[in-house]
Amino acid sequence: MIKPAEEGWEARIEDPAGHVADVVLQEQLAVDPFPSAALAQEAAEQFVDELLGQESSY
Repeated sequence: MIKPAEEGWEARIEDPAGHVADVVLQEQLAVDPFPSAALAQEAAEQFVDELLGQESSY
């Protein structure tokens, strides 16, 4: 989920065990200038895909 925040974007993976991943994702989207909604969504999706790829390599 991506939604506008006070400064930039708020992004949540919404996985009960994914709090650390949420923090990392927030840091990746906290750039200046803030990305457009489409770029933020694409970055979030890529981040989740990378997480899933790492998980399956264990």
